[in-house]
Amino acid sequence: MKKFIISYILPVIIAVFLLLKIAAYPKTNELLFAKELPPLVDSIDRPYIENFSDKPAAYQNWFLKSDKKSDVIFLLGSSELTAGGEGLPYHFINNNFTTKVHAVGHAGNQCFSIYSQLLANEERLKNAPVVIVISPLWFQWSYALGTNPNCFLEYTTEKYLNKIIWNDSIGKFKEYEVQRISDFYKTFVSPTIGMRNAYILNATSKKWFSKLFYSPIVFANTVLVNFNLIITNNQSNFCQRKPEKFKRSPIVQDSLYINWDSLFSVSKSEVLKKATNNNWAVNNDYYNKYVSGDNRTLAVVNDYNNQELKDFEMLLKLVHDKKVNASFVILPMNPYCYVNLNELTPLVSVLDRKIKDKNFRCLNMWVDDTATFEKGVLSDIMHPSEYGWYKIDKFIIETYSLNKHK
Repeated sequence: MKKFIISYILPVIIAVFLLLKIAAYPKTNELLFAKELPPLVDSIDRPYIENFSDKPAAYQNWFLKSDKKSDVIFLLGSSELTAGGEGLPYHFINNNFTTKVHAVGHAGNQCFSIYSQLLANEERLKNAPVVIVISPLWFQWSYALGTNPNCFLEYTTEKYLNKIIWNDSIGKFKEYEVQRISDFYKTFVSPTIGMRNAYILNATSKKWFSKLFYSPIVFANTVLVNFNLIITNNQSNFCQRKPEKFKRSPIVQDSLYINWDSLFSVSKSEVLKKATNNNWAVNNDYYNKYVSGDNRTLAVVNDYNNQELKDFEMLLKLVHDKKVNASFVILPMNPYCYVNLNELTPLVSVLDRKIKDKNFRCLNMWVDDTATFEKGVLSDIMHPSEYGWYKIDKFIIETYSLNKHK
């Protein structure tokens, strides 16, 4: 027994002591852990952010939270959230209703990125009003490989990773998270402790000797994470603490008359006025710069090899299991430009069916031929125009009963 203590227990105690001493040194701590800004929640008055990179602590405390007057509807998507004007929900709804829309996302914010953002905030998900905008473009070409690793890091910060890794109540969802991170782990030049922990957790879940081999590393990383939180945030026992209790505010209903027919007619006319040099209903400047009459053919990926589809299915399971007040929008693409959209229709039908099977509402704007495509709903070849956004506004307002007026 004495030999065992001297040979095994004592070295571990010494190693942990040295580790804590090194980690406590300010310069070393800055090297080991990314510095986060304090959670300046009250200073955030922005209805739209591209990602969580510039103020991670502040935005993470803002994300999925209600304001004082009403619950907030969160709109999650990709490049379409940056393309539009007054019709964008975080403009139109915010300017007319007490209930506000906050939007997150830019190009590349696909299903796994959205999944990770939601999973990291598992304690805030129940009844959270969340609108997820799905672009069918995500499911073909190289996009079908899933969220780009670099884009993933713009949204899933170290704090979010730790919240996922140390949350034992999200079983299968955590397993999927660490497995997906492991898929692209080797692409990172300097993986963070959170990334390493995810990779190790995935490795140890497969074989017993991997678990035995990695257990000292997991232990050391756990100590580092806890110690960093203690000295930087005055928190203790991070890995075991209970999630915060979170209550949502009720959505406020307003009584507002909106003449949708007039709004649709005028906005559609304005879109078409800006598309006079082509028969595709594409904005003149965009057509000249990016299209010039060139047709495109989609490289459709089969379901078995479509990682984006697998990510979508897990995202759908997450919002269903956690009782998110979710709804979905499936965007159209311009069939004048993309000549084989019919090949993508079966996959879009699968998305629509799976959403509705879970009893979520879905605005499916997809069409695959020029005969049924409504000119003016897009401003280019894939992004909603003002007219298209007003259609989405109407869907959100009706889905979440923002307006008492019938």
